[in-house]
Amino acid sequence: MGKEETLIEGEKMKQKRYYSQPDVPTSIVCWSFTWMIFLFSMLLWLEITVFQIWTLMTLILFLIVALVELRGRYLQIEDGKINYHALIVFNGQSIKLSDIKEVKHNRWGVVRFVTGKATYSFLMMPKTAARLATDVAELIK
Repeated sequence: MGKEETLIEGEKMKQKRYYSQPDVPTSIVCWSFTWMIFLFSMLLWLEITVFQIWTLMTLILFLIVALVELRGRYLQIEDGKINYHALIVFNGQSIKLSDIKEVKHNRWGVVRFVTGKATYSFLMMPKTAARLATDVAELIK
C-alpha cells in the first residue's frame, strides 16, 4: 500500500500509480476477512499440532489474497480525471479533475477529494498521500 510507481507508455506520456486502499471502513472489512484466512491457517496448525499441507495451503492463500489486496488497488491520473482501479469495481469510480473543489490529506494518509456531489476518501501511505494531494492540487489550479 502506498508505493508510487511511474509508468512510461509510449514516448511522451507518463502516468503515476498511487497504491491505495478504499476508505477506512471498507478497508477494515476487507482486511478483516483477509486476516480470517491467516487465523484459520494458524488454527489448523495448532489443532493438528504438526505443520501439514492444509496449513501450508491456507497460509499461501492468505499471502496471495494479501498481495492482491495491496497491489490491485490504485489511483491513476489520466485524461483529466482520477481513475480508481480495483479488482472488483462496483461503480467504475472516476473523478473528473474539473469537478474537484478541494483536496485534503492528513498525516495518517487519508486523502479526500471534495466535489460538488460527494466526498471520496482513500487510504494510503502518508508520503504517497502528500504526493497525490500536491499533484492533484497543481492540476486543478
